[in-house]
Amino acid sequence: MSAQLDRIANAPRPPFAGAFHNFVLSVFLVQAARSRDLRANWSRRVHRILQRPASDAVQRWEGEGGSTG
Repeated sequence: MSAQLDRIANAPRPPFAGAFHNFVLSVFLVQAARSRDLRANWSRRVHRILQRPASDAVQRWEGEGGSTG
């Protein structure tokens, strides 16, 4: 995240940029970082779930034609 902060700190600023402008940018950066982390965690969780072998009950259900998909 420090690379993003450096990029924003060195970006050209409009003449009205001040403390509030910096505050708004920092809020957006924090939210973007949280969103990225949540997406990564969700992706890892789904990957782990999909890697698990099916239970005996699920395998029986699939073998009997119980699945519609």
